[in-house]
Amino acid sequence: MTKLKGYLDEYNNFNKLNTFDDSKKYKVNLVANGLMKTPFEKMTSQIDFINNYDTINTYFKNLSQYFLTTKLFYTALKKEIKIPDSCLSNFYRNNKYPEYKKIIKNLLREKKYLIENTSYSGNQLLVPLHNNKVIDFDKIVKDNIGKVLIIDFWASWCVPCIKEIKYLEKIKQEFKSRNVVFISLSLDVESQRWKKASYQYDIILNSYRVVDNSKFLFSNIYKIDQIPRFVIIGINGEIINDNAPYPSTGLLNQHIDLYLKKINN
Repeated sequence: MTKLKGYLDEYNNFNKLNTFDDSKKYKVNLVANGLMKTPFEKMTSQIDFINNYDTINTYFKNLSQYFLTTKLFYTALKKEIKIPDSCLSNFYRNNKYPEYKKIIKNLLREKKYLIENTSYSGNQLLVPLHNNKVIDFDKIVKDNIGKVLIIDFWASWCVPCIKEIKYLEKIKQEFKSRNVVFISLSLDVESQRWKKASYQYDIILNSYRVVDNSKFLFSNIYKIDQIPRFVIIGINGEIINDNAPYPSTGLLNQHIDLYLKKINN
């Protein structure tokens, strides 16, 4: 609960306003004028924004969720940190509090804000299973230079993806003592569904969810138009096969083995 303290303090302060004035107008004005202290003041980048956004949407619901999200958006806009288009779309689509929508719309109009809807400064961003600390996919590749990477693109709602899991697990066991690392990248939009499926199917080690707008970059780089999709990355970070066979075909392990023999000769 320690990491949530700032958010809880913020929302508790919001609720205490009932002592002075129970009107929504007064509370909304405090948000709009930025008079309440915020746990987002240390935010300096889009990665910080995404970390905060994921935490709020994981642990808070209804009024507390949209109060905190409005404060997050407000702070990001004031700091000129660009908000991903998918986050704004979800905010407007699911938000039941029109007064909060109005605050953000007015500020967007005031700042003539340009929403980026194609990328995060060229980075392919991921959220790890065990925390909300966003990581760059390129860093994962660089950290594993000298090893073969097998990238599995999947989602909890993808039935063919789920069917491949047991076959992929056999391949993982086959190569567990060799220089091969398996990375699972989920294209799930909803964090909780991804986490539930990951634990249900034991997709825990090296498990990440692709941040929404990074899907555009992955689709461009690896030409992904459907899942499941398996990509083999070589020991120098180069793409060996961006459309490797499914594990169930019995051919993926052969491709891995052939590459290992090639680099070891």
